[in-house]
Amino acid sequence: MKTKKTIVCGFLAVVFALTFVFTGCSLLMSAININKDAWDASLGTSGNTNEQSGRTASGTSNSGSPTQTTQFKFTLINNGTAYSVSKGTEINGAVVIPTTYNGKPVMEIGSASDDPNNGAFYGCTSLTSLTIPSSVTSIGNGAFWKCDSLTSITVDANNPNYSSVDGVLFNKNRTVLIQYPIGKQERSYTIPSSVTSIGGVAFSGCTSLTSVTIPNSVTSIGGGAFSGCTSLTSVTIPNSVTSIGGGAFYSCTSFTSVIIPNSVTSIEGYTFFGCTKLTSVTIPNSVTSIGEAAFYDCTSLTRITIPSSVTVIAEATFYGCTSLTSVTIPNSVTSIGQVAFCDCTSLTSITIPSSVTYIGSGAFAGCRSLTSVTIPSSVTEIGTTAFANTSITSVTMSRRTRRIEGRTEREGRIIYIEPVFPPQARITYSD
Repeated sequence: MKTKKTIVCGFLAVVFALTFVFTGCSLLMSAININKDAWDASLGTSGNTNEQSGRTASGTSNSGSPTQTTQFKFTLINNGTAYSVSKGTEINGAVVIPTTYNGKPVMEIGSASDDPNNGAFYGCTSLTSLTIPSSVTSIGNGAFWKCDSLTSITVDANNPNYSSVDGVLFNKNRTVLIQYPIGKQERSYTIPSSVTSIGGVAFSGCTSLTSVTIPNSVTSIGGGAFSGCTSLTSVTIPNSVTSIGGGAFYSCTSFTSVIIPNSVTSIEGYTFFGCTKLTSVTIPNSVTSIGEAAFYDCTSLTRITIPSSVTVIAEATFYGCTSLTSVTIPNSVTSIGQVAFCDCTSLTSITIPSSVTYIGSGAFAGCRSLTSVTIPSSVTEIGTTAFANTSITSVTMSRRTRRIEGRTEREGRIIYIEPVFPPQARITYSD
């Protein structure tokens, strides 16, 4: 069993850690525990303005120690010919980045620390506006993430790589929306028709927005793009969109419904994680994969139809969907991942198709409304505690199916066995 699995969704790194769990899916000794803090931190890496500008955010090589002022920290880059700027010890109000410092151009808005998750002005909660000069040709990842009071970003008209419209940051030709300031108080926003890509965490934390209009020109939505937009009730994703990054709508707690267009081929990990008011999702047949924890803790989701194009239900995909009463698993699915439906307490029945060969640890643990299950003979392995803490009294399965039962040992003695099924379950063999 993997003890740690890291997936990269676009420019997002998300972490699943295997651990011992006694709450929620009780008796679940080997299950995936979603590391929310790690995910929150990782969102800061998803801006990827390096790609947007066509430059490297780190320059070539640093020469010398950083120089600190009250507002800024300057670090020599490009063999000592230019400076990178990031936050100083005290930064607030309206801030203008200088064109030069010590006679050298300021060419980069770079990382504020050795931690790549922290952008240049990460967490500057008193920063209200920022003016970027014509000399800046590169902006590092997550540069303005969690700048909660930032209402406007203005770019000098002569800047070769960047531009701004109404305080919103774009690349020069406005095909990439890089940053919508978190502190803007508008309730709605229409993305310009020139935009083809919404950058990672572009709208992250914009709690005032209730609606965003995405034009048909957009083909990709970056990782974490709308994460934490807690007032956003819905977004219409146009058919032009082919890629939606991981965590794109993470913790959009007012989201009620979403229709994924048939131009999309995958739902990345964490995409709708924590969308607690999401009641319905339409997944088209074009989708071939659904990532880890994609619908984790969507507590209002009542039913879901997985299209026949999907072959794997990943780890924790529907973990904690407590209102889910029915789910259709198509004949195309061959594997049901660890804790995939864990704590789906309203799920009353489940039909496992004969295409399935593997059921992961804790897959249906904590589904307390389940009373019976039929395991097709195609299943060769069932992980430990797969159906633990359920109301299952009747199981039909093949003798050839291998059950992995975990054990807890102390001083060489077995003190606890973690069974696949609850103790009251009676097994009837089909062969």
